[in-house]
Amino acid sequence: MSAVDGDPQLLRSVIDAFLEEQEQIVQTMLSALESGDVAELKRSVHTLKGAMQTFGFPRIVEKAQQVEEICRGESVEGAADLVRQVHEGVQRVVVVMGRFDPGPPK
Repeated sequence: MSAVDGDPQLLRSVIDAFLEEQEQIVQTMLSALESGDVAELKRSVHTLKGAMQTFGFPRIVEKAQQVEEICRGESVEGAADLVRQVHEGVQRVVVVMGRFDPGPPK
């Protein structure tokens, strides 16, 4: 809540924005892995890492960082399992965030 200065309505807005965008970002990540597009994989996983860091999901952040490290080698080889873990983690986060109810506006 510190990132939104304790404002639950603002947090709901930030969550809603993430929920709207995450599906496209995840699909881009998966497509980049499949096609071997290192730059696109690195960009999409970096975006997800930032969101997960903002919302406080360190295990997903760690897996995303590992994917970024693999991408620094200019290859996606060895990234598939980590990408799967990032994807599954994001899916769990989406379920949790979808349930967030900030209560009535003040």
